[in-house]
Amino acid sequence: MKFDSRVPELRVDTDGFVATAIRAYLEQPHKALHQVILAEMTQAFRRTVVRQLMQGREDRAGYESTTLYSGPCARKARLTFDGCERDQLQARTLLKFLLGDIVELSVLGIAKLAGKQIGANNIDLTIMGRDGVAVPVHPDGLLDEGAAQYNLEIKSCDSRTFDRWVAEGGPNDDWGYRTQASVEIQAWREAGYAINDTCFVAVSTGSRQGSIGEWIVPFEPKKVEAWHERRAQRQRVAIPMVPFRSVPETKFSRGKPRFDDGTRTVRADKNGKVYGYETLTGRAQLPVQCGYCDYKITGGCWPNAGMEMKDGTPVWIT
Repeated sequence: MKFDSRVPELRVDTDGFVATAIRAYLEQPHKALHQVILAEMTQAFRRTVVRQLMQGREDRAGYESTTLYSGPCARKARLTFDGCERDQLQARTLLKFLLGDIVELSVLGIAKLAGKQIGANNIDLTIMGRDGVAVPVHPDGLLDEGAAQYNLEIKSCDSRTFDRWVAEGGPNDDWGYRTQASVEIQAWREAGYAINDTCFVAVSTGSRQGSIGEWIVPFEPKKVEAWHERRAQRQRVAIPMVPFRSVPETKFSRGKPRFDDGTRTVRADKNGKVYGYETLTGRAQLPVQCGYCDYKITGGCWPNAGMEMKDGTPVWIT
C-alpha cells in the first residue's frame, strides 16, 4: 500500500477486485502480448477519437441516453435534446475530455490484460421511462467475480477529486456518477441480470497521476427516481431553471487586515494565528459544473460570463 507524505494518513491507492489486479499486473516484470485485447483497445481508441473530435456536435438533437439525465441539471438535458446552439468549446476542454476517455479505456484494457473477466463493454441496454420509452444505456462493462457480478464504471479524475473520494470512502454525485451507476444497474436488471452493486474504479490524472482507487457503490433507488424526474422536467413546456448559484469571488491577501469592514474573512492556522484574509471582489464565479457546460452563454444561463485563468485553472466569472 502506498502513502503520500504530503497528505498524512491519506491512502493513495485503494484495493479492490480491479485495482489490485491492475497493480499486480503492472508490477510484474514480464508481460505477454495479448493480440485480441490489444486489437480491442485500438478499435476503442479510434471510436473515441472520432466521437470526441470528428462527429458533429449538433447531430444528436432528439437523442436520449442515460447520461443525458445523470447530471444534476435538467436544463442542460433540455438544451441538449432540443439541439440548441452551443458555446464554442476551448481546445483545452476538448483535449481534457478526450484524454479522460483514453485513460478510462486504458484502465479497462489493462484490467482485461490482468485477467479480470470483464465483458459487455458498451453493450446496448435500456431503461424504461415513465412514458414507456426505452432510453439507451451503455455501461463500461460487466465484471464477473464468480460469486457475484458487478456493473463496472471507470472514471478519470484530478488529484483533488481523487483525494476527496479516498477521504470520503467513494465518489459523490456532484457530476452524477452515483446516479449513472444506479441507472446502469437498473438497466442491467431490466435486461434480466441480477446486479446489486457497481465496481467504481477511479484513476488520478493530476499531480498524483497513476494512483488508482476502487469502491463498491450500492444501488440507490432514489438516484433512479431523481433521474426519471429530470427526464420529466425536460419533457415539460417550460424550460427547467438553472439548479446552481454562482459563488461570490474573493481575493486572498497575506498578513493581518488593518481594519475589518465586514467584507473580509480572516484565515488562521491551527493555533489561531491570523496569516491572511479573503476580501470580496464584487464579482461571482460560476460553479464548476456550469464552467464545463456547453450552454453557459448561448443557453441563456450566464450570458455575461467570461473565462479567466486563476492559479493555472480556467474559471468562469460573471
